[in-house]
Amino acid sequence: MNELFLEKQKKLEEERKEVTKAISELKIRKIMKKPQVGYKYYEGISGIKAMWHEINETMNKTHIMKIYTGKKGSYQRLIGFFSIHHKTRKKKKVKELMIFPKEDIKLAKKKKR
Repeated sequence: MNELFLEKQKKLEEERKEVTKAISELKIRKIMKKPQVGYKYYEGISGIKAMWHEINETMNKTHIMKIYTGKKGSYQRLIGFFSIHHKTRKKKKVKELMIFPKEDIKLAKKKKR
């Protein structure tokens, strides 16, 4: 019984060494090439506002903005902020197409006016 225990312990020690070696090799590897696209991640209400500020700065009248909207409840806290966005967009003469969910068709027609 003792021999089985010692043999098992020896195998576990060998596996531990292999795993340690594999981990150290992972740490050494370097990224050979840069990612092709730089992504930006925004989180929460302040992140959404930061994203729209960036969009407002870069939009120009040669491009039509295409936007998919969420349900009314998802942007209610940002209504005041979006009115600022639309003023900026109109001032820059940028056209915008908004895609609304089926549940908000009435709201879409109201916004179209």
